[in-house]
Amino acid sequence: MNMLTNLPSSDIMRELVFNLKEPLIIHGGASDWKVVNWDLKDWSNTVGNSKLPFRVGKRKCSTSPQWERVCRTEELTIKEFVNYIDREYLKDEWMYFDYKHMNQWFKGNQTILQSVSWKPFGFPEINGEDSTMWFGSEGAHTPCHFDSYSLNIVIQIYGKKMWIMFPPDSTDKMKPTRVPYEESSVYSKINFCCGNSDFTGLNEAYFVVLNPGDVLIVPNQWWHYVENLSTAISINTWIPLESDDEKRLEECLVRNFILSSINNLSITEQERILNPNEEELLMDNSGADGTTQLNLCISRCKEKSLSTKKNSYTKDYITDLKDYKSIEIVNKLQMNDVKQFLCKKCKCNVNRENINKLKIPSDNIIDDYINAFCHPDIIVKVKEMLLLNK
Repeated sequence: MNMLTNLPSSDIMRELVFNLKEPLIIHGGASDWKVVNWDLKDWSNTVGNSKLPFRVGKRKCSTSPQWERVCRTEELTIKEFVNYIDREYLKDEWMYFDYKHMNQWFKGNQTILQSVSWKPFGFPEINGEDSTMWFGSEGAHTPCHFDSYSLNIVIQIYGKKMWIMFPPDSTDKMKPTRVPYEESSVYSKINFCCGNSDFTGLNEAYFVVLNPGDVLIVPNQWWHYVENLSTAISINTWIPLESDDEKRLEECLVRNFILSSINNLSITEQERILNPNEEELLMDNSGADGTTQLNLCISRCKEKSLSTKKNSYTKDYITDLKDYKSIEIVNKLQMNDVKQFLCKKCKCNVNRENINKLKIPSDNIIDDYINAFCHPDIIVKVKEMLLLNK
């Protein structure tokens, strides 16, 4: 595969990625990827008759995010998906083949897997086998959240996709919640799909619309809301960080607390609190697996604290990139401008009477209990005390 020549060397890009403090966009940075030039027919022909699970949600405003639990799943080929989204009644729904590991769903399909290379961005050791796909119709989205581990590099393959991002120090303003619980994902209670949601305390956001070939680099633990503005495909990979061991310990603490909290609840309540991909937690009644994982995480953190040398980078890589016009920090917008964009997109009436068309389960005391004990700031303190006493 021919790589672009208007990027810094792979080594410089690697240093840049690891030292990035704000989201970075590389316009057209992957425009030479073979799959960037494919249309939906090419995807259909290459994937063939394999059935893919598409999550189906409602294109209606609500006061809270549309969690995965309230969505249904449709098994479709890409050809069937294309035919489906062309139907008039889908204007009220969206479909998303999201967060799917390519080595699982396209195993043996070297045409797809070999078209992905992260070498130009500093990571020659990562390819399609280590990448994830997001393929959906207009309106497809994931509720706003941040990823506990790693940093995220995203390539827009097809269509347009909107990213709204906030720095880690925005956490309290984002109304964090661990219900629904998904390992390594801290969700926001704010529904960014609707422009009339309550954005109190948020003054500005990093905002970008990705086009085919664009590359977005999102630093660790940045909040992000992502939505397709058209039928769109993107591919991403998560880059491991030295801090991941401590973050895994924090997630292990959350997991154990969640498990103990739901142990005596009804199956219906347990399923409401867990994201569908976490239902295997219901099989662990003994807590033995959680204790084993906790001890392992503690051991790894102790080993890392003794062996890891702290990085002391002083070079200003952003300044060094001033000659690369395709590379820039993502622009910030005032939240009023973001709200106007969202209202225009969702066509939501300014009158909030129309926002409750889609009923989403609301919080209750068990949610408040979990969120109080599992608040990111509290979990960090628990982790610090645990490591101090070990």
